[in-house]
Amino acid sequence: MPITLRQLRGFLAGAASGSFTAGATKLGLTQPGFSLLIRQLEAELGVRLFDRTTRRSELTSAGEEFRAKIERVLKDLDEICRDMRDLADQRRGHVTVGAIASATSGLLPQALKWLGQHYGGILITIREDDALPLVECVLTGEVDFAVGPLVTPHELISFTQILDDPLICVFPENDPVLEAAVLTWRLISQRPYIAIMRQSSVHHVVRHALNIAKVELDTVYEVKTVPAAISLVKAGLGFAIMPDLSLENVAIDGLVRREIVDPPALRSVGILTKKYKSLTPAADTVVQALTQVAHDRSANAPVPTHGIQQRKSGT
Repeated sequence: MPITLRQLRGFLAGAASGSFTAGATKLGLTQPGFSLLIRQLEAELGVRLFDRTTRRSELTSAGEEFRAKIERVLKDLDEICRDMRDLADQRRGHVTVGAIASATSGLLPQALKWLGQHYGGILITIREDDALPLVECVLTGEVDFAVGPLVTPHELISFTQILDDPLICVFPENDPVLEAAVLTWRLISQRPYIAIMRQSSVHHVVRHALNIAKVELDTVYEVKTVPAAISLVKAGLGFAIMPDLSLENVAIDGLVRREIVDPPALRSVGILTKKYKSLTPAADTVVQALTQVAHDRSANAPVPTHGIQQRKSGT
């Protein structure tokens, strides 16, 4: 008969109390039931653990040695169980999140702030990268999940949308195109364009809209990051197109932001996970926080007013 956890805890209860009667009470057993429990343990081990009298029970030398070892084992087991309960309750864990730069700027700060207030035991590592490399990170397990667009569908990637992110044109405030009541792709094709690099999700959304509008943009510069594009726009070298999410914490003083119509350009941002692989409870908590932040952002977004200049400072 295999040794049971109940037998081990009964042994320690008897050793601590010096009495089978007290040990039985602690385990909620009758005294005969407790005695049987100990006899079965001794039979399985092949040694006598207690010297018993009518009033007392004392550990034998073998019992003393067994007690020292079992106390360590059960202490480790109790700690493991506590850790697992904490994981189940999302109180602790290590989560690696992949994120495009605009999500790092526009979604993660608020989500991390809330998580720090409610789940301070969760350690979060952020890996920032472009949309396409992040898919590979999800597939290889380098990240638990990623936040961004799914540029190309993949049979092993699940995508759950959390946000519609409109693309915004950012112009120098004296650009003559701003006199137009409505901003179309054909109209902006006449102005010098500062492009975000081809590997970005912005490039794919812009290309799709241009194909529908049947026009091309006059690309004069290509940069990797939104801050670099903003710097060139501020220098009066052209206009840039970027996701609204990426402008969350970028200062664009002196510039004018406008949405495009005919057709409008939206980027779907969501949670990318590997199919058939469950998230840990801690990772699932981080996903829930990001989803709520995205929902709140969408709910508080202003109703688009096409053809009206909008100035945005800071934030």
